[in-house]
Amino acid sequence: MAKYHSTQNYYALCLDMDGTALSRRHELSTDNLRALHTISPYLTIIPTSGRARISSEQVFERKFDEQPLYKFDTPIVIAFNGTLIYRNGALIHANPIKGTAADDIQGFVQRELPKTVVLVRYSYDNAFAQVTNENEGRFRPYAEKNRHVQMEAVESLQRGGTPPKFIVLAKSKQDIEPLVNMLRGREDLYITWSGSDDEPQLEIMSAGVNKLDAVQRLIEYENGLPLNKKLIRRSVTPLGLEHFVTIGDSDNDFEVLANSGLKIAPRNATQKVKGIEGIITTRSSNDENCVAEAVDQYIMPRLHGDGDPRRQNHNPPRLVPA
Repeated sequence: MAKYHSTQNYYALCLDMDGTALSRRHELSTDNLRALHTISPYLTIIPTSGRARISSEQVFERKFDEQPLYKFDTPIVIAFNGTLIYRNGALIHANPIKGTAADDIQGFVQRELPKTVVLVRYSYDNAFAQVTNENEGRFRPYAEKNRHVQMEAVESLQRGGTPPKFIVLAKSKQDIEPLVNMLRGREDLYITWSGSDDEPQLEIMSAGVNKLDAVQRLIEYENGLPLNKKLIRRSVTPLGLEHFVTIGDSDNDFEVLANSGLKIAPRNATQKVKGIEGIITTRSSNDENCVAEAVDQYIMPRLHGDGDPRRQNHNPPRLVPA
């Protein structure tokens, strides 16, 4: 009789993008793409990042000789760290910044930090950045990384409205500290860090927004659907956090990583992430195909025993030269 692993019940992969799936050049390697194609028959792949939806989706659109390199669907996208959830292209949840918060953030930066930081205000599908001559150099690499999003540098940002997210760019966390101190007392906002120590980014969203909250809302949504409408595991067994694999590197991944059934981080992860109980840290970094290592070494062996019929004869073709 075939032996099965006790941890086989994983049905979705929450995949962080920048610092995890993508290299420092913000590219998805062929080997990582191959690994995601390999895992796609078993797990629903869910881009779960601070990026806009269109930016996450287009990362996977790689071609070789005008043909898709490795083709698989990403029917669910968690954008802006959980502010927005899309399912088959339709928005099923939104929790943008409300009230006077947007004006308060913009006013503070314009008064106190106009030359020190770049403030990027997002809408659902594009972004505007308040840029000066002094901080333009910090904005250029960020705009290049997010080239799939229409991003425009402006002298001043529009007031009012309900943006899904702000990003604050600076040379160091110390440069952003005055804004962090101002925001700490606000109960209507949530702040978290992304990027690296060398390229810190402060992300500002509505209170209650984080990747874990988004996954919990998604689970509730999926469990309320009939079997033929589900995108994650068509089964009468209720979906839970224990059925999720998460790969992430930054503090904004902490909550969802800590509560997932299988938690994996690249070697370049923050110390806060590496401190999660039960975390698996890969030998490779985001520049060294860490997603491929995670899939090949840690996820596939835990899915099902060799006797599982879903693994038999599954040998995804290589569509590019070795």
